[in-house]
Amino acid sequence: DTVKEIELLREKLAGAELAQEEANNLSNIVHSDNVRLEHDVAFLKAVLDDTQKENLVGIALDKRSSRRRKSQGIPIT
Repeated sequence: DTVKEIELLREKLAGAELAQEEANNLSNIVHSDNVRLEHDVAFLKAVLDDTQKENLVGIALDKRSSRRRKSQGIPIT
């Protein structure tokens, strides 16, 4: 009877070890995904910042050009 109990406990332990290993693997996958997503977000923020800066420069140049044309009597379209 004791031998059966020991064998059952060994099987339970083996199952628990497999479950722990699987949990660790999943945790590593989630961590890798999070790191990749953080890098993607940082890249997209940089692209957005650059785009906004380019748009602001374009708007400023358009205003300057419009003022110059207006001061020279050139119609603004």
